[in-house]
Amino acid sequence: MYSPNKIVIKLLFLMLLWPIITYLGVNHLNQDPTTWLIIFTIVFGLFYIFHYWKKIQFPIFSPYVLIFSIYIFLWSFFNGKIIDNGFLRTILYNKHLAIFFIVVIVYNTNFNEIFISKVIYIFKWTVILTIIVSLIQVIRPTFYNTTYYLNSLTNSELDFSQYLLRRTSIFSFEKNSFGLSFIPLLSILIGYLLHKRNKYFMIFLVLGGISSILTNTRYVMVSFIIVTFQIVVLEKNKTKALANYLIVLITFIGVIYFFLDKIGYDLIEWYNNRLFAEGAITETTRYKAISNFLIFFPQAPIFGNGGILTEKIISASAAVGSSQIHVGYLILLVYWGIVGALFLLGFWFLLGKRLYNTAKKTGYWGSFFAFLTFLWAYTTMTVDSIFYYGLIFSLVFDKYFNDLYNKKLISMKNVILQNER
Repeated sequence: MYSPNKIVIKLLFLMLLWPIITYLGVNHLNQDPTTWLIIFTIVFGLFYIFHYWKKIQFPIFSPYVLIFSIYIFLWSFFNGKIIDNGFLRTILYNKHLAIFFIVVIVYNTNFNEIFISKVIYIFKWTVILTIIVSLIQVIRPTFYNTTYYLNSLTNSELDFSQYLLRRTSIFSFEKNSFGLSFIPLLSILIGYLLHKRNKYFMIFLVLGGISSILTNTRYVMVSFIIVTFQIVVLEKNKTKALANYLIVLITFIGVIYFFLDKIGYDLIEWYNNRLFAEGAITETTRYKAISNFLIFFPQAPIFGNGGILTEKIISASAAVGSSQIHVGYLILLVYWGIVGALFLLGFWFLLGKRLYNTAKKTGYWGSFFAFLTFLWAYTTMTVDSIFYYGLIFSLVFDKYFNDLYNKKLISMKNVILQNER
């Protein structure tokens, strides 16, 4: 019989295959595997806490996301969602409740070097497969892809499809997964290789960068740039760090320019039709969302409107070319008010602080920058959950490197005590 800890390891290995699992689920079974993973996480999490109740430790940031999940559940009595979904489904479909259990499970599990090495090996192959499929999608946009982005284009826009289509590579069957799973796992991989002083980190950085640009998704491109800043912070000598970063940046730009030119990309057309299509920041839907926020937030500033995308919000958003208030931090306040926002932002702040502290003392920055990419992504989208396997593994690697540091610290103290004797 498997122990709960062994089940955790198996579950994490299963997550490493998530791009394939979501493909099979959505394309062949007409089911969303993420929903079942959320349900399993909550049920197993309850069992895990019950099994290890006397030994379990709750990270300081875990109560905040638990309270936020309860806050959402209580709101379901007032916004009608509990009637639409049912009592049990409302609980079991709560992503933030699942994140609470993920946090508790990860930070109470010990991960050994063999496990981490296997994960890194799979991450490397994930990056390689991602670039291969991205390149194929340049020629065949429908290859290993859903029709979500294809259907959003008009016939006239299809003339510039290579600049407008979202190439999500092997992450096509879970929305936003490229930005919220691939980019974080790329950050973890680069952080790990830099920590190990592995000179081949540049290869995976370039491959990940090319894939990011081919997505034609601006927040993903900026997220990739955020990942590259690890090169600077790792070095204590900031002058040397900046020089290294500039070398990497110039090399990367040269490789990208050469590559895009070879596959027939017109960089001017790409810039005009995708990268900065609006012509000015003030013309973007994200900027215009601020005016709508100033209209709807004052209507229920303390507790929010209960997560309801009302007809008035839809109408006002459509007027500025969007489907909703398309800035995460703003819609968070509109939906859940100051009270709800304080709980979720409190969770993110304390989690980020934990990741930063681990990075400072261990020299491993992969997890911290992975989380930074999520915080950045939330400025341009409304996904408020870190229930993506790349982000979940950022917690795993944080736990591993923190434990490794503590073991070395204890070992050094024991040596000092023995010498004193």
